[in-house]
Amino acid sequence: MENYKLSKEAEKDLIRIHQYGVIKYGEALADQHYFALPVFIGLQDKKLISGKNK
Repeated sequence: MENYKLSKEAEKDLIRIHQYGVIKYGEALADQHYFALPVFIGLQDKKLISGKNK
């Protein structure tokens, strides 16, 4: 998997999204989704590389 560097604004957005998730769904589920993001990004890249995103 490739390494990604997030901008400061993107980092702030992810923190806000996580905080909203904690309020709306609870800390356990918010953490689960937050820590799954790198896996999701990797899967999206594989689809783009293989052309399966059409």
